[in-house]
Amino acid sequence: MRLRANIGSHGMETVFFDQGAERAATRFHLTARQAGLLARAIGVKHLVPLHCSPLYSDNPEALRREADAAFAGTNIQLMGKLAVHRFP
Repeated sequence: MRLRANIGSHGMETVFFDQGAERAATRFHLTARQAGLLARAIGVKHLVPLHCSPLYSDNPEALRREADAAFAGTNIQLMGKLAVHRFP
């Protein structure tokens, strides 16, 4: 099945790095890489990373870069700073 949405801007969570994919899955979250790949697959033109785990609060830009690498070849915009999501 092929999915194409051709969405202008789309916000997606980028909670964990790809190396934390197993942890992300157990918490029903995406990794930055997964978000980038998914956004590209559905035709998003501008990916807007939404939040990250407090594990990376010292370097949320690294999550944006990981999403950007997976998104590859299209624009990525950062609307303000990534919000750090506090898990219970």
